[in-house]
Amino acid sequence: MRPAKVEQEASVSVSSIHPAKPRILFDHTAFVMYRHGGVSRYYTEMIKRLPDQLPVELFMGLHMNRYGLEHERSRMARFRGWPRPDVRFTHRLALLASNLLFEGFARNTAADIYHATSYTTHLRRFRGRRVYTFYDMTAQQLPQFFPHRQSDLRAKRQSAAAAAGLICISEATRRDVIEILGVPEALTEVIHLANSLTVSPDALNPEPEPYVLFVGMRQTYKNFTTVLEAWAESAMLRRSCRLVCFGQPPTPAEQERIAASGLTDRVRFVSGDDARLATYYAHATVFVYPSRAEGFGIPLLEAMHYGCPVVASRIPCFEEVVGDAVAYFNPLNASELAVVLCDLLANSRQREALARAGRFCEQRYSWGRVANETIAYYQRVMS
Repeated sequence: MRPAKVEQEASVSVSSIHPAKPRILFDHTAFVMYRHGGVSRYYTEMIKRLPDQLPVELFMGLHMNRYGLEHERSRMARFRGWPRPDVRFTHRLALLASNLLFEGFARNTAADIYHATSYTTHLRRFRGRRVYTFYDMTAQQLPQFFPHRQSDLRAKRQSAAAAAGLICISEATRRDVIEILGVPEALTEVIHLANSLTVSPDALNPEPEPYVLFVGMRQTYKNFTTVLEAWAESAMLRRSCRLVCFGQPPTPAEQERIAASGLTDRVRFVSGDDARLATYYAHATVFVYPSRAEGFGIPLLEAMHYGCPVVASRIPCFEEVVGDAVAYFNPLNASELAVVLCDLLANSRQREALARAGRFCEQRYSWGRVANETIAYYQRVMS
């Protein structure tokens, strides 16, 4: 008899009229699975701006997220969550336990809209309206890099089929969602993201010589190998600057490739907190972002905030988000990347012009605007 009771509670919790201020429910998945990073940063920045305008119910579950959203609990209509340490091999267990606990939390929900933080089908009996955010369709665009692409596609199809609204973080992502999933354009809304990295950098340069900066994950479609190829074939690049990679330590395969290319003393790997990352952006000669596909590209805005000139792959979402505020190259052509970098390294006026254009571009995006546009979209979904 318990499922029938759940269905009854859920069915009476949603208003029979469309409220001016819909109540929003968020789940735990992004916070349980990610210590930090783009998806959890997006939900943190947006959710903490909503309670002043809408009632929010947030279930963070057994989370390891470090952005501190739990400190906003007093501003929320309902909150439940328990921080846990980031211990290897515990993530799946924490997610399974959180899934069960979320069903109990949602049993008493009064939410009008459930905004899922991943492509999931939690709360099958939820009687309100569902909203999903789609970040990209990279697994479908570059299937050779994603062995589990079929399950990813299945989850996205199920989410789109259940949704009353789909938020896409760029027009490029919306076009891909419409083409690949076959959803009507009227179901979608584009809401661009923003930069969160604004801490003050250290005035002292962290490196003893000029460097080009690479930030984040380096595997597969992130296209780090093209950057290494550019360094390997350009004596000028090797002479004029180092390549500094901020993020995870090098893999054995990366170390082997770097050594085979004669780049051992020209490629350096570093890591650290936001303050250290800000310092590396602020002192870099150039920031390079070579991805073959993305949904938005927050690191572009991070670099621009600190006045760092940007060289980026010419892909649709980058052209949409930053326009002509960066120098572009073909992501499949290491020789072209080497030429673009060498030209920029040799031309201080061009670097200064890109830095100015980048600062102006970054200022067009804000999380306050993201929150306001999302609230307006929730209201349209209810109407």
